[in-house]
Amino acid sequence: MQEKKRVRDIMSTRLCTCTPTEKVKNAARLMSTYDIGCVAVCNKDGMCTGILTDRDLVVRCHASDGDTSKMTVGEVMSEAPEKIAPDATLGEAIRKMGEHQIRRLPVEDHGRLVGMISIGDIARHGACDAEIGSLEIAIAERN
Repeated sequence: MQEKKRVRDIMSTRLCTCTPTEKVKNAARLMSTYDIGCVAVCNKDGMCTGILTDRDLVVRCHASDGDTSKMTVGEVMSEAPEKIAPDATLGEAIRKMGEHQIRRLPVEDHGRLVGMISIGDIARHGACDAEIGSLEIAIAERN
């Protein structure tokens, strides 16, 4: 019997993070520089308290009436993101993403951010195409 793949086996450990007090402009530059769609927002203890996505930048930042040059990450981030443990199975990650209609999950171990897992990570590592397709449909229905 083959052992199930775990989140820790495929998660990204090279993370871009910022604090809630960081200027949105700086976080957007990080995303552009590293060609990523999100930045984890962490407190001083390394706990992920939010996530800033490219969608957040468009919907909450640029579509607002505020001065975007002065906005902080904390003002536009998605708070209290769903998270997953590194020992969770890929099936659990897929179910959680589908249930919450999200494309990425911060991975925390004992309250500290240790990685990030995305739909793309799961697809690249041989997850069932049908599960990925169902997940994409569930997420598309949200938007």
